[in-house]
Amino acid sequence: SMRYARHLSEGAGLTFNPGERVEGYTNFLWTVLLGALIRLGADPVRWAAWASLVPALGLVVAVYGHGRRYGNLPHPGWALVAPALVAAHPFLLAESVGGLETTWFVLLAFLGFERQSAEAAGRARAGSSAAAFALATLMRPEGALLFAVALGGRALATRQLDWRHVL
Repeated sequence: SMRYARHLSEGAGLTFNPGERVEGYTNFLWTVLLGALIRLGADPVRWAAWASLVPALGLVVAVYGHGRRYGNLPHPGWALVAPALVAAHPFLLAESVGGLETTWFVLLAFLGFERQSAEAAGRARAGSSAAAFALATLMRPEGALLFAVALGGRALATRQLDWRHVL
């Protein structure tokens, strides 16, 4: 991804070798973000680690907020349990400093499901979940699969098979 990003920032496009059009990345949005950092003169190896830590922290905050708003918990303190477990998860800890797009993808996917809950509760504009899933798909292609799962879940939750309503 960093090689593609470097060539993008140098004006050669999203290529592994300038002049050869071979797509070898699956993380378009991350590659473009790295290209922007390189274009600004940043060291991509150092900044990629920071750029993957920020969404990991954002995920913990988003999980807490989701629990507070939609958890229907007997005491507000219970909303701290899920984010504490997320923050302590060894995979998140490893990925948060790994310099990869994984934490961004997880955050965007979670926000897609969170926005879906907000839409169902009338607290968000229609389509905000689709926007989050679209960004997740640009980060990693399996975001489209999660969007399909979210649509299926919405159809089952509303007990309607009217796809116009779900969409």
